[in-house]
Amino acid sequence: MKISYHNIEKTGVTLDQLYNQEKQIRVHLTDNKYWYTLIVMGRDKEPDFMLSSFAGNYYCRSKNGMNRIKYTSLKGVQKAVKRLVGKNIDDDCIISYSISNEIDLF
Repeated sequence: MKISYHNIEKTGVTLDQLYNQEKQIRVHLTDNKYWYTLIVMGRDKEPDFMLSSFAGNYYCRSKNGMNRIKYTSLKGVQKAVKRLVGKNIDDDCIISYSISNEIDLF
């Protein structure tokens, strides 16, 4: 069973866990059959910020991701996810988050 939250901070995950690849955020959108993986560390171990769905054959990056800059707060991460979803996927959905111990790199 997966429990999702509308606020990343309520998941209990920390920035260190995300950037150390101990945990990973899954992003769920209403009326969307795909879930998205938030990748904050690239295969080259440099900071990244990519929202991807393997099943949906889709990915997009934030400006920080393209410039390899780390986010400094979970609120900043959540705001960036909201911006990416609204601009690239669906601007009329409810976003929720769950945490996974499995780390996907795409």
